[in-house]
Amino acid sequence: MALLTRKGENSFACRLEFGVFFIGFSGARNPEIDRQLSELLHFDQGKSVQSLRCDAHLKDETCWLHGEGWCFSKREPVVLD
Repeated sequence: MALLTRKGENSFACRLEFGVFFIGFSGARNPEIDRQLSELLHFDQGKSVQSLRCDAHLKDETCWLHGEGWCFSKREPVVLD
């Protein structure tokens, strides 16, 4: 389970709960993201995830799992008013 809490217009706090798994829609799965997600969940069960980023950014050290247009991030949510 992923618990998302809206912190602002485009800001979400995120906590991945133990036992997380994702069921992709037909045709929407990305095998590389699936592989990375499996490895990361095995490593720390997502405990370091603090936010879901939907802003355009380059992958950096705060990215727990970086996708195209989204990111589970280790940084706290940033609220821009």
